[in-house]
Amino acid sequence: MGTIVRDARPNDAPRMGEVHVAAWQSAYRGLLSDEFLDSLDAPTRAEHWRGALTAATQRAEVPDGGSDPHNLVGEIDGSVVAIATVGPYRDRPAGDMGELWMINVEPSSWGTGIATELLGVAVERLVGMNCAGAVLWVIDRNLRARRFYEKHGWRVDGESKAELVGDREIIEVRYAIAL
Repeated sequence: MGTIVRDARPNDAPRMGEVHVAAWQSAYRGLLSDEFLDSLDAPTRAEHWRGALTAATQRAEVPDGGSDPHNLVGEIDGSVVAIATVGPYRDRPAGDMGELWMINVEPSSWGTGIATELLGVAVERLVGMNCAGAVLWVIDRNLRARRFYEKHGWRVDGESKAELVGDREIIEVRYAIAL
């Protein structure tokens, strides 16, 4: 099984939309409302990705474009099965703290190791952005994700926040890691 992690390109958007929706519908079932999860739409999500990736490509052509987010994909045998975004810490973008904005893996690829590879490259990108450390937010009851991050050295730092996702309020906890 051949795996690679690479920068996402605008033509990856349709597959990224599919992966994003499938991951959410599986990982968050029971944590978010079924109505909200069932309303997620891969083509709509793909359009979001196409816009973000096209804008990132255009910014990359401008010298000294700053610390833009890095969008990554993980492939198994040539098919995109995982996606991730890292960038500056959104709550304090001017500092030296980075953030893993998201990582999603197609459920049929859970347990293949692609998430570990993707996380490794994401952390390398944060180091390349001169981040001294990084944070991520995860739903407190998403035990699978929490075990994954803890296995890779991320630790809960005591911060939490409430967010409204669809029609349900969730609690997210923050994880941190020194880079």
